[in-house]
Amino acid sequence: MRKLHKVLAITAIGIGLPSLTYLHKNDYSLTNIGIARFARAGDMVIKTLADYKWSLYGLNPDSEEYREELSKAHQRGADRLLKLARSNGGIFIKMGQQLGTLQYLLPIEYTSTLSVLHSKAPESKLSDLEKVFNNSLGTKLEEVFVDFNTQPYGVASLAQVYSARLKSSGEKVAVKIQHPFVKSRTVIDLATIEVGL
Repeated sequence: MRKLHKVLAITAIGIGLPSLTYLHKNDYSLTNIGIARFARAGDMVIKTLADYKWSLYGLNPDSEEYREELSKAHQRGADRLLKLARSNGGIFIKMGQQLGTLQYLLPIEYTSTLSVLHSKAPESKLSDLEKVFNNSLGTKLEEVFVDFNTQPYGVASLAQVYSARLKSSGEKVAVKIQHPFVKSRTVIDLATIEVGL
């Protein structure tokens, strides 16, 4: 049995290290890998369901203690969901923003906690967004725009917006560029959310 454990450990290291090295050299982030993102979502759902079950077990639903424990469980669940949205980004932030507006349906602990996602979406580096722009349109920002403001005017869950002037006419425009991870993550994220619901 000890030999088996040793063989499994060596095999895991033998496969794992080269795989991680390959992913790192090719600019892959563990946050972009579908299985890691799916696992984070599954972990959050399981922990939250277990938290409700264990926190409320044996309590009288009509008691003050039940209401207090339920509120605490709601807050812990909301905190987990916020952490998941921030970790997975993109569609998960969009979902969190939507849930944060459902005051008529969800407990206040969820809506107030998730409401921060409306104003604090993660920002992508301009260099990464320039690659998206170049790949999408086959041209560079400086070939299309002059006076391109490198500070984003707005940062949202799926894109960032910059102000600039068109090189061709001098017209002031807003330039909205999708975050680099959105396209590659959307299919797995939507499937993950569907499974979770």
